Amino acid sequence: MARVLVTGANGFVGIHVVDRLLQSGFSVRGTVRSVSKSGAYLERKFSEFFKDKRFEVVEAPDLLYGDLSSIVRGCSLIAHVASPYHFQTKDNERDMLLPAIDATTNVLKYAKQEAVKRVVVTSSCAAVFDAKQGGCWRDYTYTDKDWNSTTYAEAKASTLPVAVYAASKKFAEQAAWDFASSNNMELVTINPPMIYGPALQDISSPEALNTSSANIYNLLTSSSRSAPLPEDRLPLLSDVRDVAEAHVRAFQVPEAKGHRFIVSNGAILWRDLVKQLGEQRPELRDRLPNIPSNLEPENRTLSRLDSAPAREVLDLKFTDVMKTFNDSIDELLEREKKGWTD
Repeated sequence: MARVLVTGANGFVGIHVVDRLLQSGFSVRGTVRSVSKSGAYLERKFSEFFKDKRFEVVEAPDLLYGDLSSIVRGCSLIAHVASPYHFQTKDNERDMLLPAIDATTNVLKYAKQEAVKRVVVTSSCAAVFDAKQGGCWRDYTYTDKDWNSTTYAEAKASTLPVAVYAASKKFAEQAAWDFASSNNMELVTINPPMIYGPALQDISSPEALNTSSANIYNLLTSSSRSAPLPEDRLPLLSDVRDVAEAHVRAFQVPEAKGHRFIVSNGAILWRDLVKQLGEQRPELRDRLPNIPSNLEPENRTLSRLDSAPAREVLDLKFTDVMKTFNDSIDELLEREKKGWTD
């Protein structure tokens, strides 16, 4: 089976992509910034495949401008998952926009040089939502034809870190499509909204949790049951396992070439999640925040996401929303029980 290069193999999404590729019979070369920090965990996590020489970890400290020849060489497919995900920027262009764009184009440059057959880029619905029209809060169905309307000049000048991050996903994806078109390359993008699900990556403490897992864990560890519910910024979601499976099928299905696949298994408000968790799992009630009796109803209209192409072209089956959260909670509580040691 083909060897796939997976960038950001130790991240929340990347490690799931590695897992599904290996389980599907592919060989995988995963990149990390530092082998000394992340290599041992990944080799232990995938020890069976490491011993069979179907999995290897390589160091790629500079995806933006580094020479990736030796890293890409020998791989016929690439899943470019690594991308900056933070909201601390002193200079929007230097700290967020260019790193996202330049890493993507650099990976594609070496993919072309090494005659890689197909590249799958992990993009985001941040590249799809139009914040100027209400983002995810509008009576509208977003499809693969929609794009974030933020201009580069607006992103450079923005004082809203979330808007800068969203713009970085748009410009990185557009750069990928432009490069692929100019160089006759096979490209697929995967565009999920907020990604939840059980974490596989190395987590040494609650403080090391990825953002979405931390959101869930914080529900269970609030200082009091009267703590406020999180803000419903993006109720539209995807399961990390569905996102990973979409990457695998984007390699397996010839007809996937040239598609932007929106991958979303549904939506839920925090109040509804807490209510359903309390009903389904009585043992968690003492850990969940109370839903205030005077909580104002959510009167805004939530957008819809068209994931039909992912179902039809990739034959992707989506995970039930409550299973996404229940499995996440089970995994977090198991880590908590073990004292955050693997």
